[in-house]
Amino acid sequence: GRGGGGTYSLETDEARGRALKQWEKPARVQGEIEAVWEGALLCVAYSPDGGRLCAAGLDGRVRIFDSETLECLQDCCGHAGPVTSVAWSGDGQELASASDDGTARVWVAGGEEG
Repeated sequence: GRGGGGTYSLETDEARGRALKQWEKPARVQGEIEAVWEGALLCVAYSPDGGRLCAAGLDGRVRIFDSETLECLQDCCGHAGPVTSVAWSGDGQELASASDDGTARVWVAGGEEG
């Protein structure tokens, strides 16, 4: 459920595909968010207040969604490789992402895209 932030860990298994660990993700969220990446979603994290959801994957983009409507609020690009981890700051104002390109980036949630 809601009530605080959380991070999903995804693991890849060639035989079974991706599996969620830690928290149970609602099927509607999983289906609609994964559709944006066409199956290439690698990491997901709720904001501390639970109102926003960040997701990233193989395309190197970091996207922020409204966690209720799943409307894309922000689409951040800048990584040259797959984004493997995302995490919110404690106040929910910033978001950090790490990529296989060897970089970590900090994004201002609600700020300028890119």
